[in-house]
Amino acid sequence: MAGALLQQTALITGAATGLGLAIATRRAAEGVRLALMDINAGRLQEVREEPGCSVYAADLRLVFDVNIMGSYDTSKYVLPLMMRQGYGRVLHIVSIAGKDGNAGISVLR
Repeated sequence: MAGALLQQTALITGAATGLGLAIATRRAAEGVRLALMDINAGRLQEVREEPGCSVYAADLRLVFDVNIMGSYDTSKYVLPLMMRQGYGRVLHIVSIAGKDGNAGISVLR
């Protein structure tokens, strides 16, 4: 099986610990190129020792929770108060990068 995988790259999520790390370790021993992803950037860098291994810290959930859910929760909890008093404004301030994006910038660290 390993010979068939030598020219392949395995993308393994959750690769910093547990089952993801075990799979990455096994595939590295078989000579497979690795692209490893995990939210735990520090631990992921420790795992990176194998040649042909690239690592990507994926913080998508954190970015979503802060930028989307933060705005949603703010509105959800203050709108009833504003409605009771008959007045209020919610201002969600963001960077233009959030609307248009920038080349080379993503939620991956």
